[in-house]
Amino acid sequence: MSERTDISFDAALMMALRADAQRELDSLPTPKQFEEIYPDTSQWDERMTEALKKKKHHQC
Repeated sequence: MSERTDISFDAALMMALRADAQRELDSLPTPKQFEEIYPDTSQWDERMTEALKKKKHHQC
């Protein structure tokens, strides 16, 4: 014999949202995978800053 448990709509919604959020978190890449997908671009930032400074200097 199975027992029926009644829960409020708010409680059911909260459980569903938590389960969905957990599935999304579980699907995220690991830190190592993230670094492989998105490599460090700090050197690009430095090069871009220097290029913009030179361009601004030449426009004057």
